Amino acid sequence: MAELGGNMEKPDDFDNLHYLPICMCAALPSVFIISYIIAVSLGHVVAGFPYISDTGTVPPESCIFGQLLNMTAVLLALVVYIRHAQLKELLVSSQMPHYWQRLNRVAFAVGLISTLGISVVANFQETSVLSVHLIGAIAAFGGGTVYIWLQAIISYKMQPLGPAPLVINLRLALCMMSTVLFFATFIAAAFSAKAFHVALVVYIRHAQLKELLVSSQMPHYWQRLNRVAFAVGLISTLGISVVANFQETSVLSVHLIGAIAAFGGGTVYIWLQAIISYKMQPLGPAPLVINLRLALCMMSTVLFFATFIAAAFSAKAFHGEDVRKWRPEDGGWGLHLFSSICEWACAIVVCIYILTFTNEFREIQMSCPKITFKTDYSRKTYPLFTTLSTPTSPSHSP
Repeated sequence: MAELGGNMEKPDDFDNLHYLPICMCAALPSVFIISYIIAVSLGHVVAGFPYISDTGTVPPESCIFGQLLNMTAVLLALVVYIRHAQLKELLVSSQMPHYWQRLNRVAFAVGLISTLGISVVANFQETSVLSVHLIGAIAAFGGGTVYIWLQAIISYKMQPLGPAPLVINLRLALCMMSTVLFFATFIAAAFSAKAFHVALVVYIRHAQLKELLVSSQMPHYWQRLNRVAFAVGLISTLGISVVANFQETSVLSVHLIGAIAAFGGGTVYIWLQAIISYKMQPLGPAPLVINLRLALCMMSTVLFFATFIAAAFSAKAFHGEDVRKWRPEDGGWGLHLFSSICEWACAIVVCIYILTFTNEFREIQMSCPKITFKTDYSRKTYPLFTTLSTPTSPSHSP
């Protein structure tokens, strides 16, 4: 009995914990691949590189995506906890300063937030609760990026108790890649290709007018007006991006704000450009182009107000079921059709206006951004990346 009692009191040890990171590394991509294959085979997404969330939006893949991703989130939380406990023992036994132990606790909390974000992404589909889904995606990818940075820093500081230098360098490289990819993902998603092209045109036009206004010694308030036009143009491009990403059937209020910023901001922008073009004579375009721009501005203004006024009255008269399938018998059909035509016409007018920049853009060229050192610059070294401690100036560096 004593022997039996001794065996009963013996704690269960879990060996081979090194398989957990391997399973985690295999499980997460497997979830994405499985849901991707199902979504493509059923025609729910187009084959290529859709967003991960797009492959887990429609049943049945959404059910599989959610179930497997929740299980993976639990597995990742277990890895985060084991890593925290491991570092806690190492930091205490090596008598590291207390702030490194606090940093380990911070990393633990960030890691758990990231795993919670994964679970949120799995359970709140982008087509159902977009705002919550986006919060989960930012927590998952952003929190994951912060977590691996913290782990890389602690790993470096733990030398020689940490991993080999090659592994540390690999971790730092992965951290940098994850950071770039995280920002690239969300910036590209929020700033659609169309919006980016428009923003680029707005910036080039701003830089062109800036040079012309300075070289022609125009009063400073014209330069300020150019900056205002630049800001309004960027607001308009942001509106285009909002319209693209916040559909009217999902978040109507945000979609309408984006539409007003896109069309209203675009109308204000072309008015400002027309005024500056007129004032820039004879350095501006030909009088025929200026007159055309003024006519386009007037048309855009009328079409902008007509679009939203008619849309408001048609929405009030609508009594159908789906605004995307608006039928004549649903009420407000005539006003809805008129509003839609005005919206299309307003977009075309602004595009034609942008087209009038063509000849002026032929006279300019754009250089890559130039990086210069500050006047009080001295190259500093940091113990995290190097053991050197002597700052050197660029003029003395080899």
